[in-house]
Amino acid sequence: MKTSQIAAGFAFIGSITLFTALSAANAESDSSLRMPKPQAAQPCAKPRAKLEKLPALGPLTEVIEPNILEAFKSRVRTMKQDGSYDRRFAENKTKIRKSLETPQPAIALSAANALRVWDVTPSIPERLPEKLLRESRKIELPRIPRALLFINANDEQSLKAAEKLIRKLQDVRVVLTSGSISEASDRLNRRIFFDQGSSLVRSFGIRQVPALLFNGETGPQCAEFPADEPELVLPYLRS
Repeated sequence: MKTSQIAAGFAFIGSITLFTALSAANAESDSSLRMPKPQAAQPCAKPRAKLEKLPALGPLTEVIEPNILEAFKSRVRTMKQDGSYDRRFAENKTKIRKSLETPQPAIALSAANALRVWDVTPSIPERLPEKLLRESRKIELPRIPRALLFINANDEQSLKAAEKLIRKLQDVRVVLTSGSISEASDRLNRRIFFDQGSSLVRSFGIRQVPALLFNGETGPQCAEFPADEPELVLPYLRS
């Protein structure tokens, strides 16, 4: 065999070997870059609850108290049978009507025997800083839409004073500090209010009645006056 033929054979064998190596390399790179297919998530198995019955820690006793609802129904049936239910219902109805017509005052105010007039000022806590205290004292109170007349409806002189002031002040509201609302309404022929819990007289510093809350020259003012001299307060009212 000639030397040229042997060299050509070796070259052919080398080319086949190189082609096989490149094919293998390409095959390995493809397999390494191939992404796995996503698989559906498998549901987790639910844990099995383990029930354990614990023994009693002490002696068990049956409930011997009667059912409160049944006891209440039985009590009502008994009261209806002996008539005490209707009697108590009527008593409570009368008591409620009386408390609405004649409420109980929280503060018993005495009768005024002299004229006392003062300016209504806002209640400011003294614990505020000094700067806020100075600024709060400059606040002007709003003017009240109508005058308020506080009287004791159990006092005949106070009712007469209210009648006189109503003729002078058409837009005035009568506020009772004591007495019957219905009787005062019939007497004065107008709607009557009641100072529940004496909250208004506390707020305005009223200690005696009759008293009138009105708009003065400098702002809201309050005046206590004798029931037989209601004209003493008229000069303080704005025209």
